[in-house]
Amino acid sequence: MPVGVSNFMDSMALSGEVNLVLHDILAKRYGKAAVNTGDEGGFAPPITEPTEALEQLHLAVEQAGYADLVVYGLDCAASHFYDGERDEYLLAGKPRSREDMITFYEGLASDWASFLSKTRCTRTTSKASPSSRAVSTLRSSATTSS
Repeated sequence: MPVGVSNFMDSMALSGEVNLVLHDILAKRYGKAAVNTGDEGGFAPPITEPTEALEQLHLAVEQAGYADLVVYGLDCAASHFYDGERDEYLLAGKPRSREDMITFYEGLASDWASFLSKTRCTRTTSKASPSSRAVSTLRSSATTSS
């Protein structure tokens, strides 16, 4: 999320430049098929580990020269890899419980804290899915910080 720019046009320009750099990184690392677009218009490289995707994005942001203007927000979409019959999540080829997912998201928040911009990941007792809790707790506070 471009937070260090003053207007929408600059946000779009920054995002476009990062996207072009990301395209080149993914094509070089994974081959041309990796830069085909997925069902929501993003790239679809053969990445199985969620942290690998963050690493590639971060590399693109840095190479584009915008590391000080960008923070990351996650839409974890855990409902896409939740198996209701087994009451577990299948992420990166591994079955995970609700508690495992919360721990995983807390690890992301901890490992990527400097890029998530003053965010906190805390355990809650709400009945919200781990995904929705992660999104709310990982959401950047850039709009409220100076």
